[in-house]
Amino acid sequence: MFSFKIFLIMGITFQCRLETASDIAGGTLLSLRERINLYPPRTNRPVAIIQELPENSCPYRPEDAKQLLNSIDRIVNSFYLNNYKKIDMLHDAGIGLGVLKGQVNYLLGRREDKLSNNLKYFLGRLHETAGIIALSILDQFIEENTDNEMKLGAKVIRNHSHILKARFRDWIDFTRIKKYFPQFENIGDEKDQVFNNTLNFDCLVSLVKNCSIPLHCKEMYLSRIYSQNMLIRQILYQQFAERRSCITINKDAFGNAQDFRDRLCAKAYLEAEFLEKHDFPTRYIDLFAEQVGFCGLSGYPNFMKSDWLREILSWQAPSKSGCITNLYGDWRTDDDAVVFADVGVTGGKSDNDSEPEPCLIHLTSSTLSALSVNLRYMADNCSPNIFDDRFVQ
Repeated sequence: MFSFKIFLIMGITFQCRLETASDIAGGTLLSLRERINLYPPRTNRPVAIIQELPENSCPYRPEDAKQLLNSIDRIVNSFYLNNYKKIDMLHDAGIGLGVLKGQVNYLLGRREDKLSNNLKYFLGRLHETAGIIALSILDQFIEENTDNEMKLGAKVIRNHSHILKARFRDWIDFTRIKKYFPQFENIGDEKDQVFNNTLNFDCLVSLVKNCSIPLHCKEMYLSRIYSQNMLIRQILYQQFAERRSCITINKDAFGNAQDFRDRLCAKAYLEAEFLEKHDFPTRYIDLFAEQVGFCGLSGYPNFMKSDWLREILSWQAPSKSGCITNLYGDWRTDDDAVVFADVGVTGGKSDNDSEPEPCLIHLTSSTLSALSVNLRYMADNCSPNIFDDRFVQ
């Protein structure tokens, strides 16, 4: 198993493998296929055969909307609210909360006509709570951290809190990324990349501060399309650049940014399909959640599939902890940041007879991102009747 060091920037942290090489991509990890073969298949997992509705329609059912709202509510108001003092900002806690805030902010500003008064009130409280929790985790990190560079990165978050807000007005056409599928013939067989942690952090800081893109950063993020985790980092780098208007400011470095972003998410979609075909191996569901969440955040509707949403919803612990955990017992979690949450926490009361739940922080945050963009897609493309008002009364 690999150990990790985690770097923070803009409320998003990147789990970086310590086995780095001296150059930018100086070595390789395993391919998805090789990784999957290292772990046993998932066990005791519910399997459902679901017929998808045609593209450009609403693929969800009313019960999907109810489960989605309930899941987001439990993650924020049960897990985060009751456990935020145990959470280190370095463990990716900020990204899911940030994406949720951005999507809810969009819904309350642009989709009010589809929301009942009760739902608007519920979402407003959710937005407020997510913001308070994210700020509390951030303040705790700044107060306790002794690394001045990391403190600086945390303070940058305050000045660029808009970085995760939705910027696209309309969902991109389904066919946009499909034309790139033939370019990627060896999905599942390409190696993940080993990359330099320090350079990764420096590149993000340079981009966020003044849209600077040193040569080594251009080679790392813009020279070619990678796979798996490095591919996710490329997608996020593009999102940072767009939201900081760096693509306009530094046109020479980014070139045809839309075409590059299309190809990034085309490959991410094919890798997500690869994971689906292999029954969503538990060891890589965090990667799947990031593929759905971050390409959804870029406006690609191909990732907003009802069966994918239901798969993600199935990861949540049935207990009152509300977090995402290792439900199936076939995934070693030794190297993952864990918070032990009281499964009986609700309304300030706890069940002393229940053992604490080992909640996976990175996976919970990645899952919240994926759920949040599904919520926006649901509001944009479905009838207002899909939201069961009884849920928020």
